[in-house]
Amino acid sequence: LDGTWSQGRSLRRHLEKSISSSQNLSSNAVEDAREVANSSGTGESQDLTFVHIDVKEPSLFAPLRKQVRSDGCCTLEAAAYCMRELGESDVADNWIHNLKVFVDTIRVQSRGEQLYGTFSDDERAKMTAVKRNLEPPF
Repeated sequence: LDGTWSQGRSLRRHLEKSISSSQNLSSNAVEDAREVANSSGTGESQDLTFVHIDVKEPSLFAPLRKQVRSDGCCTLEAAAYCMRELGESDVADNWIHNLKVFVDTIRVQSRGEQLYGTFSDDERAKMTAVKRNLEPPF
């Protein structure tokens, strides 16, 4: 489930109610969710893949935004974890690299420092010079 924590909890509760009212739940919630999703009310089976993301490290996005939960991650990280689970490691690595570039860009522009080392010293100097030129003269 993706969204804010509040949205995710609300959606999870709604899905749990929908699943439990439409059929008896077994002890395996993932299998229950797969059965409900695959039936889709049309009688036709859907080919869906379910991936569980087990986040063990702080989000790469955490330096820019306070993390409410230590096992949370941003949407791009979640998508990258899914792609890696589906065998698309090159895509996942590219997305993670781009997230690091984004975080470093914001940090360099606001504090002059980078966290992930995605820029050379010359690039970082140019970025901070551009920032100084954009500041109002008063």
